[in-house]
Amino acid sequence: MDSVVVRCAFCVTRHVIALDDIETWFAMCPCGARGFTEDDASIDDRLTERSGFTVSESATPDGRPILLADPIAVFVDGLCLRWYVLWYRLEDA
Repeated sequence: MDSVVVRCAFCVTRHVIALDDIETWFAMCPCGARGFTEDDASIDDRLTERSGFTVSESATPDGRPILLADPIAVFVDGLCLRWYVLWYRLEDA
């Protein structure tokens, strides 16, 4: 099984993504952040145009305030689709 290691955007903890499970990968980091993956077709192009690492205030679909990190490209599959890891943390965490 092939895998990649990604670092949490809010701390130094590393997490493993099994490439077989990349479509459904989700992680709960000990620091309170949550990470998930999106493919190239699902992600907003404006998010991938930012240079460097930034965290911005955002909200969940139900209106809870979160801190959302820029997506991090982690893998290019055989069809040249990029996969991204997105990290977020509830603001009250």
